[in-house]
Amino acid sequence: MKTLFDNCNVPFVKELSRGSFLSCINYDPNFNTLIPQDFSLALIQSNKAEGIVIRPLNLDSKKFGHVMLKIKSEDFEERLRRKPKLGDFSSLSMSIQPDLFLNFINKNRLESVISKEGSLGRENEDRFLRLLVEDALKDIKECSDIGKKYLSMSKSNKEKVHHLLFAEGKKVIQKYIEDDLVNL
Repeated sequence: MKTLFDNCNVPFVKELSRGSFLSCINYDPNFNTLIPQDFSLALIQSNKAEGIVIRPLNLDSKKFGHVMLKIKSEDFEERLRRKPKLGDFSSLSMSIQPDLFLNFINKNRLESVISKEGSLGRENEDRFLRLLVEDALKDIKECSDIGKKYLSMSKSNKEKVHHLLFAEGKKVIQKYIEDDLVNL
């Protein structure tokens, strides 16, 4: 593929590394992007890479489909591994902790939604809250560890999870708007 792109003068992002799966999975995704220097663009200080993509070279795509693994840098992570302070959710009868769902609602995900949808302000806060929760739910459903449990939940428990996500999303959006106003 590289030869084809080179021969046709098609710009492309070069691979960072090639090696065993273990060496690739251990590649540190927290680095400044190399794209500006590869394309002779002006360098921007602290221009972080979003992460890395690992693609297997010797995998039967007809059998397994298009396989790739994305590892995002900490600055772009849309699922945080944290333990938020929670109220009493003992009525949420399920075999999974509510904080696992709340990990999907954070500033990075909100900024990702904003980059797709436009500016966030007090006038469109509700729209962005809905979009933020929809984006989180999409990832929750696709997540192998939590998705299966979410999809098998009762309607009542799903409604409780939605309530949690909306409440956490509202906090994230309000803090984002407040921080934005302070930084004007």
